[in-house]
Amino acid sequence: MTRLNTRERGRPIRLQYSGLQPEFLDRCRSSLKLLSQQVVPAAGTMYLHGLWTLVNNVPADTSGDLTYPPLQTRVPEPFRQPQDVFAKIRERDFLLHHPYDSFDTYVRWIQAACQDPLVESIEQTVYRMDALSPIIDALKEAAKEKKVGVVIELRARFDELNNLRLAEQLEKAGVKVAFGFGALKVHAKVALVTRNEDGQKKLYTHLSTGNYNAATARAYTDLAILTAHPEIGADARHFFDSLYKGEIPQTFKQLVIAPTKLARKLQTLIEAEAEAARSGKKARIVAKVNALVDEGIIESLYAASQAGVQVDLIVRGACSLIPGVKGLSENIRVVSIVDRFLEHSRIYYFESAKRMYLSSADWMPRNFFSRLEIAFPILDPRLYEHLEKVVIPAYLADTAKARELTHTGTWKKRVSRQESPNIRSQVFFRELALHEYKGTPLEK
Repeated sequence: MTRLNTRERGRPIRLQYSGLQPEFLDRCRSSLKLLSQQVVPAAGTMYLHGLWTLVNNVPADTSGDLTYPPLQTRVPEPFRQPQDVFAKIRERDFLLHHPYDSFDTYVRWIQAACQDPLVESIEQTVYRMDALSPIIDALKEAAKEKKVGVVIELRARFDELNNLRLAEQLEKAGVKVAFGFGALKVHAKVALVTRNEDGQKKLYTHLSTGNYNAATARAYTDLAILTAHPEIGADARHFFDSLYKGEIPQTFKQLVIAPTKLARKLQTLIEAEAEAARSGKKARIVAKVNALVDEGIIESLYAASQAGVQVDLIVRGACSLIPGVKGLSENIRVVSIVDRFLEHSRIYYFESAKRMYLSSADWMPRNFFSRLEIAFPILDPRLYEHLEKVVIPAYLADTAKARELTHTGTWKKRVSRQESPNIRSQVFFRELALHEYKGTPLEK
């Protein structure tokens, strides 16, 4: 339990209050070393979680526009018959777009691996996992006959106690449990299944932008791949072997890892797009992240804009870059999409280099230098084409729930074109999944 004391703490920057006596408020301000302008009254309730009580008590038949309808999700066809799933993954990579593609897809894959007599070992990272996840029961049962390993990050903010309990529970069941090490948080999302096929070890890898958490998988948008690509499997093998030894993984063939490589790799790719633009070639950068606050990346994006690169940024939250400034960032556009599901996927796209990565990392110093993160390439041409020509354009075309950042630092509503109605990307993705991705590269 002493690990709880290692939770990172920042300097207080604001005190928001409701119903406090002036004398007590002064003592709080003094103890926290805050200025008077950093102490502000709350406009309403401080206990916003309490609003779920109201939401959960709205009768379904009378809610009308007060609540969203239940989300309809899909499980891809190969995962509806788990006994065939490994053969299907050998044939091609699979892209999962949660929550439109059900998180049950991943659960069924893990359950199939746990029950498959040819599977020798199952390993995965845990940052946030709900305590009632069916994955836990499957791993504990599999540990009776297979090698099962889990790397748990105990310092996942607000989930420390849950992760400690989970670690104890898994260890009692015979699961090999390792923990994050040093000052680095293990934030990468990766699972590896080793299967004995005709006397040879075959590696199957799952890589994701989001947590192995069935609860948040219904509320967050994330992207994941399932692949039998041998180099990605070898990289995942090296990743787990290094963590078991308490070492930072160093040498990869396909994966890009923080804190050692990711920031430098992104700088190199951004600079390459700028050089392509200066040479008269088509050059474009698209990044979808939760936050963009890294000064080095921002300076590189400014330089790319000045070189003529079109830069499209989809940033849900904090963004320290100022777009649309003549001579500095006039070729940069920043949009933010806030809708029913929390946008959580991270996409890095570089047109001239023909490179695309999905990742667990935002473009922040903490992700680049204080966490163990993975960016994984999209190698399957079908998946690449789908992300390039369907997913990215849909996000950038959103006029219903997107806001655009101005050069003054304010957000403005985007205006739809007269010839087309408002486009709402999350509804578009939901319909795509329900129609089995017909008309897209994923249908091939």
